[in-house]
Amino acid sequence: MLLEKMGIKVKVIKGYEENIKITTPFDLKLADAILQIKTRKN
Repeated sequence: MLLEKMGIKVKVIKGYEENIKITTPFDLKLADAILQIKTRKN
């Protein structure tokens, strides 16, 4: 919203819920859990 109010065009694209930014120890645990689930499916 802020960028739009400044007149900057914003584009929303479809992504993946698994695409997370790892910045905390919890994020790292979450990423590990996602990888474990994905490797079990393959």
